[in-house]
Amino acid sequence: MPVSSRAKLVITVSLLIVAFLAACGDDEPESVDGTAAYTSPPIEATPTTTTEPTLPPVEVSPTAAPTTTPAPTLPPPLARPVAVLTATPEPTLPRVIATATATSEPTLPPVEVTSTVIDSLSGTPDDGLGDTTEFETPTFTSISAGEDHACGITAEGTVVCWGYDGFSRATPPDGSFTSVSAGGYHTCGITVENTIVCWGRYYTEGLRTPPGGFFISVSAGRDSTCGIRNDSKVICWSNESFAPMPRSSSFQGTFTSFSIGRNHGCGVRPDSTVFCWGAYEAGQSSPPDMSFTSVSVGEAHSCGITTDSAVACWGDNWLDQSSPPVGSFISVSAGAEHNCGVRTDGTIACWGTNYSGETTPPEGKFTAVSCGAFYSCGLKVDGTVVCWGDDGGYGRATPPMRSAAS
Repeated sequence: MPVSSRAKLVITVSLLIVAFLAACGDDEPESVDGTAAYTSPPIEATPTTTTEPTLPPVEVSPTAAPTTTPAPTLPPPLARPVAVLTATPEPTLPRVIATATATSEPTLPPVEVTSTVIDSLSGTPDDGLGDTTEFETPTFTSISAGEDHACGITAEGTVVCWGYDGFSRATPPDGSFTSVSAGGYHTCGITVENTIVCWGRYYTEGLRTPPGGFFISVSAGRDSTCGIRNDSKVICWSNESFAPMPRSSSFQGTFTSFSIGRNHGCGVRPDSTVFCWGAYEAGQSSPPDMSFTSVSVGEAHSCGITTDSAVACWGDNWLDQSSPPVGSFISVSAGAEHNCGVRTDGTIACWGTNYSGETTPPEGKFTAVSCGAFYSCGLKVDGTVVCWGDDGGYGRATPPMRSAAS
């Protein structure tokens, strides 16, 4: 029977011990007292063979076949019910035939439509004599643009105004006029009898109550009015709380033209020199040493036509309103912060502020131009009026129309 690993290990260890003891026997140790020490006789190591114990044989019984347990017997499945649909025939409804009956629409009596023509000049319905709705632009001989309203003299001599009508500034009186001037809150005109009539700002009698006498021209400012009498002398009247001069002020000498603005005024004397008075913080009352034929006053600047037909301006120039273009002009008008002039060829040139297109005139030929606050109006050669710029929300840049039958 083969030697087990355990027995081999025991034999190996025994041999190592024997070899060690044999090596130690060559030198005999001495006793302490000098006598030879006792020497043990050598021991012979006899290898012992250890027999691995024999285990009794194990009887292997034949493996019993697994017992198969019969599956339980289940009851047979129930039969699945089958639904049988029976097609029931749909009942047949009787056929309905719709017969459309044409009902004749009742005949309404004819309605007579009456056209009412509104006269835009008076704002009242037409008297009914005319049945046309056609409108036409009235023809004018002169125009004047104020702060928020404008007025003109028609070919028939009546005054027509448009724009803001606060204090009735755009509601002129009846009568015939030769000229008109629209100011800040009021309007004044020269009648055919050469007297002055004013309307508008009702709480300051100083504005709408002109002095008596005969006049050849009038200029309405914001809070003052000045007129040139038939003796060529200038007299002014105003609301004393706001005007740049006392009521019923007059100036020494004579004048051929005059213009009043917000806080200053200027006039041309017979020797063609310009005289100004009032506010001067921007130089608006300090005209150049030149010869002029006419003058026009704006907010804080002034412009005039020189004797050689050029335009010269002075005063406030922060928006170039005092920097006119070169060329020949027949008239000039100063607005709040812009100006326009009619050239000798009939076209219009404008300069200064252009917030709302007030310095962008239309094409065409004109005989006169007038500048207000951020809008302008021009009189064309056919007598019609065209305006441009800021309409103000109340039609100051929209000239009126009137019915063709009026």
